[in-house]
Amino acid sequence: MDCLEFRRKISQDPNATTGEAGEHALHCPECARELEEALRFEKILMKALEIDVPPGIAEQIERTGKPVFQPASWSCFMPRLAMFTSMLLAIPLVAWLVFKSAGMPAFAEGLPKMVLAHIDGEPELLQKRERVDSDRLASLLAEYGAVVIGDVGHVTYAGHCWIRTRTGLHLVLHGAYGPVTVLLMPGEFIVDRQPVNSDYQSGAIIPTAYGSMAVVGYTGETVDHIVRRLDRVVMWGE
Repeated sequence: MDCLEFRRKISQDPNATTGEAGEHALHCPECARELEEALRFEKILMKALEIDVPPGIAEQIERTGKPVFQPASWSCFMPRLAMFTSMLLAIPLVAWLVFKSAGMPAFAEGLPKMVLAHIDGEPELLQKRERVDSDRLASLLAEYGAVVIGDVGHVTYAGHCWIRTRTGLHLVLHGAYGPVTVLLMPGEFIVDRQPVNSDYQSGAIIPTAYGSMAVVGYTGETVDHIVRRLDRVVMWGE
């Protein structure tokens, strides 16, 4: 089971983590974090659906044989019941919208942290040395509406990856100080360029028409020349 299949599975049912899914979570730290987040959201959702039953209702029905609310009282009670039901149904909807809107500008503050965690979660990709076939790279970019018209550079890894709630594209290129990670992140819209920095990494997240693009290398790496190269040789469709 790969990461994309695992995350599709937990998006349908976060508790379905037996067999291959459970084995995958044990060996993939990033997917394990996604599972933890999904389970946390599921717990919040279940909590929102809980209804506290007032004490004594069962005893009163058993003793009197009548419901707590007499028929005559339903005419005044029904509007309140309808309002309460609407509010109850709205709770999970609002929670779902908040969860799914992670890529909107208002939720973009945590994007640099997420990018660093994504890179740290797949350190083996930075160790690859063999150059990716240019046809494969062009085919992957074409899935996102892009056409390669020049040399992207020495790409040592190219593949799909899961960016929060969507599938993105993960590239690793040769830089002046070592490998440089490029993440194409559809739907992760930002207003302005955002810096990405840690103790040993630096780079930036750049707004694009489809969302944003993160370019991150080791500290000291100037990523702007890679950004300019990608702008020059990768043409994006409408």
